[in-house]
Amino acid sequence: MEFDVIIQGGTVIDGSKSAKPLRTDVGITGDTIKAVDDLSKAHAGCVIDASGSVVAPGFIDMHTHSDFPSLNTPTADSKVRSGVTTEVLGQCGGSAFPLRREALDRRIAAYERGDLEITWNDIDGYIAEAERRGCSVNRVLMVGHNMVRGSVMGYVDRPPSSDEMKQMVREVEIALERGVFGLTTGLIYAPGCYATTDEIVELCRPVASAGGLYASHIRSEGDALEDAINEVLEIHERSGIRVQISHLKCSRHRNWHKIDWLKRRLFSARESGADVTADRYPYSAASTGLDSHLPAWVHEGTDQDKLERLRDPTTREKIRTETVERMTDDDWESTVVASCEKEENRKWEGMRLTEVAREMHREVFDALCELLLSDGGRTSGVFFRMKEENLEEILSWPFVMIGSDGSDRSVDKARTYGKPHPRSYGTQARLLGRYVREKGVLSLEEAVWKLAGFPAQRLGLADRGKIAQNSRADIVVFNRDTITDRATFDNPHQYPLGIEQVLVNGVLTVDKEEHLGTLAGRILKRS
Repeated sequence: MEFDVIIQGGTVIDGSKSAKPLRTDVGITGDTIKAVDDLSKAHAGCVIDASGSVVAPGFIDMHTHSDFPSLNTPTADSKVRSGVTTEVLGQCGGSAFPLRREALDRRIAAYERGDLEITWNDIDGYIAEAERRGCSVNRVLMVGHNMVRGSVMGYVDRPPSSDEMKQMVREVEIALERGVFGLTTGLIYAPGCYATTDEIVELCRPVASAGGLYASHIRSEGDALEDAINEVLEIHERSGIRVQISHLKCSRHRNWHKIDWLKRRLFSARESGADVTADRYPYSAASTGLDSHLPAWVHEGTDQDKLERLRDPTTREKIRTETVERMTDDDWESTVVASCEKEENRKWEGMRLTEVAREMHREVFDALCELLLSDGGRTSGVFFRMKEENLEEILSWPFVMIGSDGSDRSVDKARTYGKPHPRSYGTQARLLGRYVREKGVLSLEEAVWKLAGFPAQRLGLADRGKIAQNSRADIVVFNRDTITDRATFDNPHQYPLGIEQVLVNGVLTVDKEEHLGTLAGRILKRS
């Protein structure tokens, strides 16, 4: 027998829920696995010796924000060197299409520092640009509610008119016709935070009819967690949509005890027939923009409108009152500046917001406002507000898979700045090293299922997420004894150890832990 590639002598964990480790060989022709058997008498142009290593389906990162970064960093270094062969984009309502009105203006402003020129307005334009640039990993597209609403209505805090609602539904339908896998919301971010449950239900209906998925950054992950979970379950019940709860958590110390309620509510809903799953990253800190501390009404309109509200003394006092009411000393203390837009603000990166305030000789709220004003509102933060034991509990739940909530990054100095959350570099290796090998929260087989087979099943990717004959040859070879995340909060720009080879669509992309520069990824479309 002749193959293009043979992976020889490894321990295959096939990605199925009931996987049993099997020492065998894998034969690949083109982009397809053609044999999983003893191939000692077969021949191939490329033979990979996987003796002593695990051979698993390429990991599917269920929740990423690589929509724009994958264009600037098509080699997707931080992901593919972590064993990721497919990313799910468009999360938290923030897809790269449609882009009109304030949705377009804000995206142009956000990427003006880089070398990315946004020349498209719709999904066809984005796909054309993505395919022109190529990528080392496959990409699954979701359409984001924030972009739909922002393109039709702008960033306004009001219900849509009948005509606007029809336009938004049509935007979702167009995306579905082009092969997206579903709809996402980010209900803590503008303009999604201005939407009612009724609006989301209406937009979910065509997605449900098409068999798509609804992934939601729910309206609260802390103080109003119960209401937010009940809302997403109501959306499921009223629209018939399949639900994916994004980065499931109980945030802030005062809410850690809600893990028991959360478990009872979700397990009970599933036992009653609710089609709801979730994803989680293996860290007890979150990350988003520092402006997420501000009340929702502050974000209405343009970026400049937001900044003018922070500049105006009377309006700032109103913002202060509402913000301070919600924030405890622990909330401020657990907030760390991650990445700053302006060079003069880089000195604050890695510092707690309370430390920044002391250095500025200001109250912490005013330090937040001054930093946002100086940075054009685009300062990001890391928030150390979760309990390790809750994280381990959630990772063990059978309906939870793995999503990094990160994006494509590179240690290339031209693209390395700030101290972003290490999850972009370390999620998969951290799960396999810390939570499988060291802590035993999951078995290796369970972890591979949550990293590959489960997300493939949820997305309907019938030919990916498994090592089986006639499946696509997305494969990772790793050393179970050495796989380790090296990225830290102080030094996040580090690739993991132990990812030995990665094949994407049958093309060797990582070999001996080094990226070969190949761009074999594809835009995957829902059939």
